[in-house]
Amino acid sequence: MKKILAIGLFASMTIMSNAQSLDKFFNDTDKFLKQYVVDGNVKYKAIKDNDGDLEALYGQISKVDLSGASAGEEKAFYINTYNILVIYQIVERYPIKGPLTVSTFFNGIKHNVAGKKLTLDGLEKQTLYKKYPDPRIHFAVVCAALGCPQLGNFAFKPATLESQLDERTKTALNREYFVRLEAGKNKVQVSKIFEWYKPHFTEEGSVLDFINEYRTQAIPNNYKLGFYEYDWNLNEAK
Repeated sequence: MKKILAIGLFASMTIMSNAQSLDKFFNDTDKFLKQYVVDGNVKYKAIKDNDGDLEALYGQISKVDLSGASAGEEKAFYINTYNILVIYQIVERYPIKGPLTVSTFFNGIKHNVAGKKLTLDGLEKQTLYKKYPDPRIHFAVVCAALGCPQLGNFAFKPATLESQLDERTKTALNREYFVRLEAGKNKVQVSKIFEWYKPHFTEEGSVLDFINEYRTQAIPNNYKLGFYEYDWNLNEAK
């Protein structure tokens, strides 16, 4: 009986310790993004000049234990981790014109993510989206380019994750830089995200149906859908 109680106590203490580790990561990420993200862009030079905070976050990512984590905790952890790792890879190589100047940026550079060696693509596509197939994720993870949805200056947290994902999706889909209407021609130009990940947005309707779900002013169904070229220049705050 004593042995069973000891095992139970150890398990409870482990779960509590893991939860505290995740909470610290969420809070530290929130503080970091509030300091270095302005209007959706990142102050990479300022981070490079004082990279202690980024290095500390990077270290936390490798040490987090997700055993016993809830779905919300795990999903929020992966989203935040992706954004921090993107910033980390840029800062390591700063000054840099954009992520595509590094051929291995998305699928060649591996990091220790909660005990697993993952590239950015492995984290986003094979881990995060495979386990949590939520198209709103595409407006939460940001790839360091001006063509991306703008990065929020806050961490995603389990208690507010759903509302934060809605907010990021609505923010992107209601901004002219991201959804470009040509009213006189009955056309709308949208990000290539909708072309690259079309199956993610069309499970319950068309791409336009998905966009209109989050638009303040719906796009008429007779508008022709097109895709503008992606801007891979660095999303640096000036």
